[in-house]
Amino acid sequence: MSHPYAEVNTFADRYIRPGIQDNVYKGNWLTKRLMEKNLINIDGGTQIEQAVEFDKARVTNTSGQYDILVPAEKKTIDKMVLQWKFKLADQTITDKDKILTGGNANKLANLAMTRMLGLRKAMIDNIGTGIYSATADAGDEITGLRTAIDTGNTYAGIAQGTYSWWQCAGEDATTTVITPLILQTGFGACVDASKGKAPTCGVTTQTLFDRIWILFQGQQRYQGDTANVGWGQSIPFNGKPIVPDPKCTAAHFFWLNEDVMELFVHPDFNMDLINWDKLPNQPHAYGCFLKWTGNLLVKEPRANYKYTALTA
Repeated sequence: MSHPYAEVNTFADRYIRPGIQDNVYKGNWLTKRLMEKNLINIDGGTQIEQAVEFDKARVTNTSGQYDILVPAEKKTIDKMVLQWKFKLADQTITDKDKILTGGNANKLANLAMTRMLGLRKAMIDNIGTGIYSATADAGDEITGLRTAIDTGNTYAGIAQGTYSWWQCAGEDATTTVITPLILQTGFGACVDASKGKAPTCGVTTQTLFDRIWILFQGQQRYQGDTANVGWGQSIPFNGKPIVPDPKCTAAHFFWLNEDVMELFVHPDFNMDLINWDKLPNQPHAYGCFLKWTGNLLVKEPRANYKYTALTA
C-alpha cells in the first residue's frame, strides 16, 4: 500500500521559493553592447536618413601661373535611408487568474509583475534576432547585419552591386575552414590606418568560437592557484575581442566596427510599457504591452567583413 500523500497534501502548506528561474533566454552579447554604447534617440520623421560621402572632390594640377580652369560640379554626397521597424511584446492576465490566486492582491501582483518582466527579456531577445537578420529594407524586421554587410544587396536604398563604395570590406562565401590567416585577412581588410580605424570586435557562433579557442590554445596563459585559463569568455585577436553570440547566424563570422553602427530608437517607444488594460471583446482578459520602434544603422559597411560558410 502506497503512502497516502494526498491526505498529507490536503493539510500541508506549500512553500514556493520567491523569484523565477529563466530557462529560456540566452545572453545576447552584441545587442547588449549596442544598447549600452550605440543607442541613439530620435524623435521621429518619415524615415531615418544619413548623409554619406561616396567620392573625392575634384583636384587639378596647375602650373601656378596663367592656367585657365573651368569649374565643374562633381557630386560627392548621397544619403542612406532606413525605415522605422516596429516591435510589440504582449502578456495577459484574466479574471480566472484572480480567482486561482485566491483573490490575494499580492499574489496577483507578483504574477502580473513576473509576466511584465518577461516582456523586456523577450523584446531584447527578439531585437537580437533582428540585428543579425537578412531582411530587406522594406521588411518588417530590423534591417540587420546580413543585409548591411554585403557586396550585392540593396541596403538603405543604395545598391551595393552598383556602387562599390557602399560594399562591405569583404564577403567570403567559399572558405569553410577557419584559420589564423583567415581571421587576419578579414581583419586587415577592414583596417583604415590613416584614420585609425579597425574592427572593434569579432562575433561568431559558439561552435566556431570553440574552433578558434582550439587554434589559439597554445597562446593562452594560466592564472591563479587553480591554473584556470585566463581568457574568460572572449579571445583577443589584434587586441580586439572575439566573442560567441547565440544570435549569430550559423556558419558566420563577422569582423565589426561598432564605431560606424548606431541602434536608433524612438524615445517614446524604447521598451515603452502600456500597463494592464481590458482587451476589446475580451471581458475577462487584461493585456500588458511593451513597444519598441527603431532600426540598426551601419553608416560605413566597408569597415566590416563577413564569412558565411565556415564549418570548422
